[in-house]
Amino acid sequence: MGDVLPSRRPIATFEVAKMPYSSDQSRDFDPQATAEDDRDGQADGVGRLVGELKEFASYFISAKWDGIKLSIRQVVLYSILILLGLIIVAAFVVMGVVLLLDGMADGLGVLFGGRPWLGNLVAGGVLLGLLACGTILGMKRFMAKSKQKTVEKYEFRKDQQRARFGRDVRHRSGEATR
Repeated sequence: MGDVLPSRRPIATFEVAKMPYSSDQSRDFDPQATAEDDRDGQADGVGRLVGELKEFASYFISAKWDGIKLSIRQVVLYSILILLGLIIVAAFVVMGVVLLLDGMADGLGVLFGGRPWLGNLVAGGVLLGLLACGTILGMKRFMAKSKQKTVEKYEFRKDQQRARFGRDVRHRSGEATR
């Protein structure tokens, strides 16, 4: 068998467009008209590029804005879900405390000789007393810690003043009163 070569066909064919000329048009080359056509073609090309750039920029900004809106929606949704979860947990804690106190009040009522009102009164009083003590202790701790931080802040500043100027504001105010 002999080698068969594939036929060579042209990949694409091009035809030269023929411009019809009317009888009143001249077939002479007009450099002025050609230059104007080039400028018009360039202006159209630049205008098209500017339009394309505007559209792409608008598309980009729109996509970014939609991404921001989606992020905000997700944050709001997750915040609502977290809030709902906290409400459910708080409801369970409150229910547990109510059941605990109710049981404690019933037990105290039995201890007080079948007087449930006295058990409820003592249980409520104990609860309110514990809340008051916890609040007072918490406030005292908070105020003491706040005062300590403020004192440390100003002591640090006086140390910086002594290192930088050789004296601090307390020494300077003592000199002014003499």
